[in-house]
Amino acid sequence: MPTTKSPANRALEAAFRRAEIGDVSSHNLRKTFATRLLSRGAAITDIQHLLGHASVKTTERAYAAFVKNERYKLTIDLLDEPRKPELALAFTDTSDYFVSESSVYRILKVQDLITSPAFVVIKAASELRDKTTAPNQLWQTNFTYFKVIGWGWFYLSTILDDYSHYIIAWKLCTSMRAEDVTETLRLALKASGCDQAKVAHRPRLLSNNGSSCISGDLAAWLEEKGMEHACGAPHPPQTQGKLKRWRITLKNRVLLETYYLPGALENRIGSLVDHYNHHRKHESLGNLTPADVYYGRAATILETEGKDQETDPPKPSLSASATGGITSTRRELESPVRKSNPLSHLF
Repeated sequence: MPTTKSPANRALEAAFRRAEIGDVSSHNLRKTFATRLLSRGAAITDIQHLLGHASVKTTERAYAAFVKNERYKLTIDLLDEPRKPELALAFTDTSDYFVSESSVYRILKVQDLITSPAFVVIKAASELRDKTTAPNQLWQTNFTYFKVIGWGWFYLSTILDDYSHYIIAWKLCTSMRAEDVTETLRLALKASGCDQAKVAHRPRLLSNNGSSCISGDLAAWLEEKGMEHACGAPHPPQTQGKLKRWRITLKNRVLLETYYLPGALENRIGSLVDHYNHHRKHESLGNLTPADVYYGRAATILETEGKDQETDPPKPSLSASATGGITSTRRELESPVRKSNPLSHLF
């Protein structure tokens, strides 16, 4: 059944035909009227009453796409205003609604208007460029943490000599403040004698970028003591590789036990530091201990070991021996092992 058009619609269609305008209806005019009001900042509730909608939700659903596009356009227009760096505040200043910063960022991200910062990629070197040539030229420092049952977390501050790997000083702290770093450095200066001896320059400190290491209090303390300070790059782990390797060695032993008193943890760390400094030989130091290198005993020890090797009797050459000699030598070397093996009768 054909619908009956209102007199207003028939009058509009007649006007469109006289003006030779096609594909236009009263609904198009109604939508244009509403969108123009929205573009000029009219309130959505006022448009609801003008259009005769029973609920404002009907108006919002009908023009949600237009409102979204208008917000995109407003965001792009605000980018051309250098006097308003904060886009979220600019929305509040120029419009009748509030937009959060996260919404602004999301809209800019959709429009591909968020530019990434120009990162300068620096490839980490395999070793330090300026290597140390003597003890007390460069000290490394950092924190690591341990838990004591019923007491909470404790933080170990360590000062390690870069040249000899020798642990000069350490301190178990209840925090990681600049005061803890300066107190450990004070112990290191006293243990090394650098606080009393007249030297050409004090040791240079190498640390990470932790809050305690980049604080103004530490910088003022180091300037007073005449010590230079260098912070390692954020990502290359080899910058403080010697100190990190010591921490791995320490934790592999300390974490095997559970500690209920801070004193027990401190005693355990002290015994491991003593073993590391005076008994554990390092292949990178020529199979010498850190204490041998730090206290200048390396040359004497290597010279003594060289003389001992010269006085040792030469070992028989298996290649120059006969087949029977080789067989007898192997039997002589293997026989004590077989005799000492309680399960040798099973083989």
